Amino acid sequence: MTSHGFALNVDGDLMPWNWAVACGMPDVDMTSTSREGLAATMDDVRAAVAAAFEASPA
Repeated sequence: MTSHGFALNVDGDLMPWNWAVACGMPDVDMTSTSREGLAATMDDVRAAVAAAFEASPA
């Protein structure tokens, strides 16, 4: 649970994360689905996230 939302980096430029400390966690290395080897477009990811938020609890 979070009080400030979430971010999911898909295939954007990660260089700006070299200049920031995300969520105050200096040892965290920002990544993206693309960098992790997932071949998904923004539209694919958008649909998957929407479906996950619409899913009913198990």
